[in-house]
Amino acid sequence: MDEEIAGLEKRVGDDPDAFARLFELNYDRIFNFILYSTGDVEASLDLTSETFFKSLRAIRRFDPRRGSFTAWLYAIASREVGMYRRRLGRTGRHASTGLTFSTEVGEVRQAVSTEDIADARRELEESEDGMVLAPLLRELAPKYREVIFLRFFEDKPLQEIADMLGRPVGTVKAQCHRGLKILRGLMQPPEGPGHIGIWEAEREAEAEPAGEAGPREAERDGK
Repeated sequence: MDEEIAGLEKRVGDDPDAFARLFELNYDRIFNFILYSTGDVEASLDLTSETFFKSLRAIRRFDPRRGSFTAWLYAIASREVGMYRRRLGRTGRHASTGLTFSTEVGEVRQAVSTEDIADARRELEESEDGMVLAPLLRELAPKYREVIFLRFFEDKPLQEIADMLGRPVGTVKAQCHRGLKILRGLMQPPEGPGHIGIWEAEREAEAEPAGEAGPREAERDGK
């Protein structure tokens, strides 16, 4: 699979079939990342389609020497989520996604079946972790949200995350540690002694060295 992906990434700028195959390999992970970042299935479908459409428009700027195609998609998806959240802040909870390429994006979205939509909604509703963590994940800076999602929702080992995102494994480990620290602070009851706001949590996490992983994290990191 790694050799296949490497070959696809080298050809993707000039080969529509290579892009189609990378779309197939990456759609679910990008959709799930956006879904857990927004908590809205319909918006996630639109934002995922927009992510892939923008990647297609900019495909000649993709350089596999600077990072993987998947990492590039995550960066685009993170920007789309950020813009969506800013629109929500300006216009309220039911703001539209505000996509600018509706016809083409609609064509990309047609590739997703109604069964896929129903499955995604059901999975989010039935996942205890998803219901608890999704609103908190939306508060994390993208660099933490990406790592936490890949580590604990896609169950990826640290080295694979580092390869996907084009970051040193030490950086990924530190971001995972700091992201978890932020989440733990946010999960405390609002009036509880351990609760801190998002800005205080991020400042504390940034100021603290990563330290050693706990037993559970150490066991996971050994994958």
